[in-house]
Amino acid sequence: MKYNLSAIEIMKFLGYCEPVGREKIKAFEQANQMILPESYRNFMELADGCPMLDTGDIWNSIDRIYFYYDSLNERILDECVLWDENPEAYQKDELYQLSQIPKEEWKTKVPNVLEIGSDYGGGIVMFGIAPDTMQEKNPPLYFQHEVDPCTLWRPDPTGRTISDFLLDVVLNELACIDYETAEEALEEMGWEYTELSFEKAFDECIQEAQIDLNMVKQYGQCSYLGIKSFCCCDEEKNILYVGYVKDEDVDIDTDAPVLYQISRAEE
Repeated sequence: MKYNLSAIEIMKFLGYCEPVGREKIKAFEQANQMILPESYRNFMELADGCPMLDTGDIWNSIDRIYFYYDSLNERILDECVLWDENPEAYQKDELYQLSQIPKEEWKTKVPNVLEIGSDYGGGIVMFGIAPDTMQEKNPPLYFQHEVDPCTLWRPDPTGRTISDFLLDVVLNELACIDYETAEEALEEMGWEYTELSFEKAFDECIQEAQIDLNMVKQYGQCSYLGIKSFCCCDEEKNILYVGYVKDEDVDIDTDAPVLYQISRAEE
């Protein structure tokens, strides 16, 4: 049994092996005169357009990512009519203040973060890569909550890196925590989902599959539901086991633990 797979290893195991996003990435980098971080770049080469991630917290298309300054420009254009009508009422508004200085000086107020995702279905939290970390192979994940000032982007409070974030997204999608998107997409590719813990106790399923949870060191975060997801694979049998267990640090009622088997459908 193989444990603690990376997001890229999981994608390749499931058949997403072709660098379908490579040309888009090259075009994006050339257009913006930059090189994307290796951890993000290598993942998106495989994941661009991947239907399994349609409901994930990462935007699964290079066409959807953008820089924060572009978003700020759009917001300023939307608000400028109101500002013109009564500028004194907005003197303390941070977006208004930003609009009053040259764009070349924005970097003294706010970083031009590359936005790569948001919490799907909510849009409350945005995820991105800070410009001063872009040269790192695996930079820290940055985020902005909707209640934060427009000038505030912070490192993830749990210290996640981009590769940690990508693994969270993949694991949570495979575990069908919020949506069955991954199950539907993988069935189209000839995989079959079986919820082993539906009719049997979770511990019994773990034992029969010969899974040692003590070997699992990397879990996908899903704190708002009080659970954490995991996976391991039996390479000989070509089976991926995915599940989630209760996060002991979060006091929320949950249906955990759950275990799925993802295997090739019988002909």
